[in-house]
Amino acid sequence: MKRLSVSIVLVIIMLSTFFYVNRPNRHVMNESATVRIVETEKGFEIIRNGKPFYIKGAGGKPYLKELSEAGGNTLRLYDTTNTAKILDEAQKYNIAVILDIWLPKYQNNYNFYKDKEYVKTMKEAVKKFVNQHKNHPALLMWNLGNELVYPLTLGENEFIKIFNDMIEQIHEDDPNHPVSTTVAGASRGQTLSIHLNSPQLDLVGYNIFKNLKEIERNQRQLSMVTNVMPYYITEWSVAGPWETENTKWSRLLELTSKEKAEVCKRKYETYIKLDEESLGSVAFYWGDKNEGTPTWFNIFDEEGRKNNVYFALKEVWTGMEIEEDAPNISQLLLNERKDTDLQLHSPNDTLKAVLKMENPVINYTFKWEILKEGLSFGISSKLEPESFILDTISKDKMLSISFRAPTEEGTYRLMAYVYDDHQNFATANIPFFVLKKD
Repeated sequence: MKRLSVSIVLVIIMLSTFFYVNRPNRHVMNESATVRIVETEKGFEIIRNGKPFYIKGAGGKPYLKELSEAGGNTLRLYDTTNTAKILDEAQKYNIAVILDIWLPKYQNNYNFYKDKEYVKTMKEAVKKFVNQHKNHPALLMWNLGNELVYPLTLGENEFIKIFNDMIEQIHEDDPNHPVSTTVAGASRGQTLSIHLNSPQLDLVGYNIFKNLKEIERNQRQLSMVTNVMPYYITEWSVAGPWETENTKWSRLLELTSKEKAEVCKRKYETYIKLDEESLGSVAFYWGDKNEGTPTWFNIFDEEGRKNNVYFALKEVWTGMEIEEDAPNISQLLLNERKDTDLQLHSPNDTLKAVLKMENPVINYTFKWEILKEGLSFGISSKLEPESFILDTISKDKMLSISFRAPTEEGTYRLMAYVYDDHQNFATANIPFFVLKKD
């Protein structure tokens, strides 16, 4: 066992020495570039229009006025359907835009990058997109591919060659804006391979949720073997539904929107704000999307209303205490039990749900939903309220409802929404299981 341990250490030392001696040079942009990344005594810095620029951003939909009012300065745009219009509006609100360029993930079982015609079409589309928008004053940078599953290899394969070709193509067509890519989490293998095989990139982005501290470890270890690229956090929020606590029957446990706001504020103040090496961060998700549940990452709802997370971001971005806030839900109870308690019920049981709130006011309105959850991640369907609600208690506020458990056996989720009259909202939900008795 000792000999094996010594051998492993020697291999690591040899590989580290090889990487260090053969480490590639970082791509350096021209001093006349509109946006460029420069190295200083303290690390790296974005220079935009001749001035230092630190990313206070959000990724998602173009709620640009709201982003500006919250003190943010950057939007990461995934959906580029109406890019020109969004860039124009971003310029109006002094918001810089990171434009994502979608690429298919690298996969061994079906590798898009082996299809020459597909690759040719993809390169032409990227070139056309870059040339369409490269001169817009709101553009900050290009993000080439999101979580591509970059392979760990010491030499180029077909994916890396094509990926590098596209980086160089973008630099040639647009020497005025940096090019980044993103990895999921803080994968040491992927980020090491990116550093060794794609030094043409100007920076790398981390999509990371549960443990932001992993970035610090990653950068430190990378610095031992290669020239470390500048980095920024391209997605962050509460822990993702794939990395959080579940019920005993494997259903997701989701925080209330108020709890999410507290988590996000704490993460920003205790890590992001103190990380002097990062070029900034992009909060997730600036809009509404169904991931795990219909409300997990949402900062807005489908009508554009804002929840507690919006106001937490406004506080940390502006450095000011914000008085206006969304309704505050502290807890949702079902039959006087929490979501972590066993919620096992029979068909047609009469159940009572109670919302615990901080300072509920008369002008709040409420919406209750029951979702039937499928076996697959994030799959659910709604039950009509008429099929389950029996009675609303405190009808002026609807803080509590009595309802009938569904007749069909399976897993369900009770969703609670609270709205004020200032275009703000709050959410909470609780999963429960309906089991037929023999």
